[in-house]
Amino acid sequence: MLFILKKLIAALLSPLVLIITGLLLAFVIRNRKPKISKYLTLVLATCFILISTPWFPNYLINNLENKYPVLFIDSIDHPIDYIVVLGCGHKNDEPLPITSQLASCSLTRTVEGVRIANVFPNAKLIFTGYEIYGTVSNAQMNEELALDLNIDSQRIIIFDQPKDTHEEVLAVRTQLKGQRFILVTEASHMPRAINYFKAYGLNPIASPTHHRAQMLDTLPWYAKLPSSHSIALFERVWYEYLGLIQQFILLNFKQDK
Repeated sequence: MLFILKKLIAALLSPLVLIITGLLLAFVIRNRKPKISKYLTLVLATCFILISTPWFPNYLINNLENKYPVLFIDSIDHPIDYIVVLGCGHKNDEPLPITSQLASCSLTRTVEGVRIANVFPNAKLIFTGYEIYGTVSNAQMNEELALDLNIDSQRIIIFDQPKDTHEEVLAVRTQLKGQRFILVTEASHMPRAINYFKAYGLNPIASPTHHRAQMLDTLPWYAKLPSSHSIALFERVWYEYLGLIQQFILLNFKQDK
């Protein structure tokens, strides 16, 4: 119930919902409070332009993605016990290949985990994530892709009950206590994920993937115009900052250290 409530609140606080709600409010009060309606419309229009062009979203997501640098595997001079790949999204549509069923975030995380697993053949792969839609969990879907990429099934461990990052950490912490492990998730999500692991006494090696920030200087002029891509990028950043706020509250009030 708490998970559903959290998702509902996140949906209601999405940038587009807030902007549309604000514009409707401005329309409703236009006759009674014309000055407030005008300023509210101006502010919301400015916000929409700000989030729909690439500069502001890129600046924000770049700040998140730069918290943890890209992992150079050659720099690791000791054995790795586990590679933890956090869950993301998928759809259950069996006629489609597994690469089409996995969301891009799951696809990149799993491929990155497999890439690292090929460098550390004695390390086990841990996949987490519940059944978002249908009856097959995200952990199982990611496992299927790993098996297709020739990872031995004996090397794979799945935790298919956790619904979010906090629950994922709670599920794997006993397995990982005192172990050396690499954590794989997308770059913008890595700061929040690392915070949770460290809060429970674990010290992962970060391997961020699925970087979304762009080098704006290299983009053609038309890619700098307002677009749905920039809005989606801002929504990703917005979701992470909401998650960081929730995390701060949760970790400061949690009893189980």
